[in-house]
Amino acid sequence: MLIDGIPEQFVFAGAVIHHTMSPVLTNVTTIVQQPGLGLQFVKTRREGIEIGPGIPKCVIHIPFEVSDNLVIDFHKMRDRALTAAGALAAVLDERIVEEELFQDVLLVNDEDDEPVVVDANLSVREFLPRAYGEKEQEAIEAIGLSTDVPPTVSVACRWYLRGARTGPAPDSIVSFWVAIEALIPAGGKNTTKQVEAALMKAGTDPSVLPISVGRLYGLRDDIVHKGVEEPDLLREGHYTLETIARTLIRAGLQVESTWPTNASVNDWPSPIKELIDHLRTAHRTHFLK
Repeated sequence: MLIDGIPEQFVFAGAVIHHTMSPVLTNVTTIVQQPGLGLQFVKTRREGIEIGPGIPKCVIHIPFEVSDNLVIDFHKMRDRALTAAGALAAVLDERIVEEELFQDVLLVNDEDDEPVVVDANLSVREFLPRAYGEKEQEAIEAIGLSTDVPPTVSVACRWYLRGARTGPAPDSIVSFWVAIEALIPAGGKNTTKQVEAALMKAGTDPSVLPISVGRLYGLRDDIVHKGVEEPDLLREGHYTLETIARTLIRAGLQVESTWPTNASVNDWPSPIKELIDHLRTAHRTHFLK
């Protein structure tokens, strides 16, 4: 919302803040994976889309110099923008940054006046093919009309989804741990043992996890208490915690599925398994206007 007296443009936390009612145009890119054994995407791009017409906008501009890895650059600059937004909301309040509307990346060559707009779709996830069968239908029907989801499971579902949508990042590690801790009795010093016990009860041996629960809790501590932004176990830790959270949520909902709790596992029988691996060595992207 508009704030009386605030400058239309100012610098805060290393970011240039524009508080404006003026039109803001952006490009919108959508990438959708197609069903099938192979890996195919359909990509569409719409240019000149007006964002938030008729409403006040807080545009956070982060200048940066590109490195050899634009994906890492984009992640870091996005985190800086969110940090600036959070700090600004803490100094004022969240009326100035209520909802994220868009993100853009403009590359500028010192010799050219016109910036180049590039896609800023980060970390597009590749999903393995799955079949919706009787087991999945039974799980859906079991809770289809029920609103009696335990409160702790409800909390876990929301935070698990937040972590899964975020992708491998410090924020997702914290989100997954909130989901997991909602499903154990007390937490505290016994958190890791309680998580291991919950996994055993759900039919999963914690010793088969690629990272131990104790190390995953240490990863959480490094992020929450030490402010570590790029921990060594970030990516593998994200997917291991996702598996744990999905396992415990299914147990809390008392449902089963043939879809593995580790979404990256190719558990199809031979020879389909080998065919999928072969087809996914190269992917195709179809561009639509």
